[in-house]
Amino acid sequence: MLPPGETIRLLFYWQTKTVLEPEYELRVELMNVDSETAGTVTLLCRVVHTSHQWYTHRTSGPAFTITANKDTPPGEYTLWVGLQHMGTGDYLPLANGNARLSLETITTAGP
Repeated sequence: MLPPGETIRLLFYWQTKTVLEPEYELRVELMNVDSETAGTVTLLCRVVHTSHQWYTHRTSGPAFTITANKDTPPGEYTLWVGLQHMGTGDYLPLANGNARLSLETITTAGP
């Protein structure tokens, strides 16, 4: 349960199988069923290396905080993650062909 204005932490483990172009960044979003942003996701540890310097076949574990907006109505929201191209906004396809990965459903409480 995530009350509006409150924060939870996420530690996300992932790895790449090939070297990536330098223009990709890890993007995490909390969204409602209409794909509208419902909260703020902040990277706690700045990723020092650009995406083409990430090690292949090595697990990375950046930490994030997720804060529900104060005006977020009660309900269920999905946490999405993907690698987004900073210039075009396109997502790098995952191994299964999807653009982003649905991680978890988070329930928000009323104020």
